[in-house]
Amino acid sequence: MITTMPISFFFKLLIVIFSKNINKALNVKVDSSSAPLATIWSVDFNNGCASNCLATTYGGWTVIENDGGMTGGAPNDWFVSCAEEGITPPGCGSSCIGDQSLHIGANPGAGGDQGASYNETGVTNATFRTVVSPTISTVGFSTITLVFDFIAFGSSACTDDRAQLRLSTDNGATWPVGFQYCLTSVCCGACNGYSQGQWTTYTLALPAAFDNNPNVRIGFNWRNNGNGSGTDPSVAIDDIRLTDASTCIPNPGNTISTSNPICPEENITLSLQNPTSGGTVTYQWQSSPNNITYADISMATSDTYAVNLDTSTYFKCKVTCDGNTVASNPLQVNVYNYTTVASGDLTNPAVWAGGCVPPNPVPPGTFVTINHPINNMGTLTNNGTITSTIPFHNYGIYQGKGIFMGVFINETGGIVKPGN
Repeated sequence: MITTMPISFFFKLLIVIFSKNINKALNVKVDSSSAPLATIWSVDFNNGCASNCLATTYGGWTVIENDGGMTGGAPNDWFVSCAEEGITPPGCGSSCIGDQSLHIGANPGAGGDQGASYNETGVTNATFRTVVSPTISTVGFSTITLVFDFIAFGSSACTDDRAQLRLSTDNGATWPVGFQYCLTSVCCGACNGYSQGQWTTYTLALPAAFDNNPNVRIGFNWRNNGNGSGTDPSVAIDDIRLTDASTCIPNPGNTISTSNPICPEENITLSLQNPTSGGTVTYQWQSSPNNITYADISMATSDTYAVNLDTSTYFKCKVTCDGNTVASNPLQVNVYNYTTVASGDLTNPAVWAGGCVPPNPVPPGTFVTINHPINNMGTLTNNGTITSTIPFHNYGIYQGKGIFMGVFINETGGIVKPGN
């Protein structure tokens, strides 16, 4: 349009202030389906900005330039602000009350963000820009519905100035024509290019390509072709939701440990790569010595499991959601043996595999292997089993009631106490 402030701009606040506040207070804005819905992803654009906040400053959203044509020298911009208020459908367009929206506004050098109104004086205002969401994962979900609220008044055939929804299944590498949808809402009054847009809820059942997909992105393409003829409003988007009312299918992915490998008796926490939501979810952790035969672990029924180990063990978790059970990929948590890798002080972690210094005294049932001619300068109390593959030279105090297997040499200054 020729001006960045259409006549209808001045009447936005008066038209909707009462219905806006009443609808918010009554929490009228709900999904159109009466079935229970799992929210996969949502965004409300509430950044606290009154005007002139570019969309590229909000939550990982980006803009593709020259998308479908050549942008002019003073193009219109994608903003996130309440210069165009996000209104509960079927309210009419309004200036700022406090609920931000994503919208096309004028170039900052030519009037700036005055809501969903744009400059179209000629080629210099030509705009071909697509605003793109961050990457969205729908892993574990199917039969997905995209819902958002919007106003838009443009060419219904998508040939002149208009807004278009675009969808990608490959993280934005491509935006297939089959996943592009023109956006045109009704008006508050005659749709003559000067009336306020009437906020409308847009609902789209996504194709199967978007099911269980870790690389979904949502885009909104705006084009005004610089022919000097514009309309009002441009486009505004608010409250985008991806929902799923289908059966929940878990996809736990890999089993993850806070540490691996670990020292004997080290505390670790096991968790899952992917969360599971959308239904009634239960968990059962299992362990195995050989990755063949698994047994349930008593009381291990959360999405995480804390444990300490003295032997290497395999773990996985069976996740059940709405009757569908999927196990996580097994993980072997490797436990270092108390085995020397160098000569030196028995208290020095560099002497032991993985830096795992045996407890002193060595507890009953604990095995320690000495493969190097270590000189024990302190006190070694053995209540477990120590195997020495080489002569053990004791310069300190050796005591305890454990088992020592190998050659033991008590050097000058060494003391052997009773109870051996």
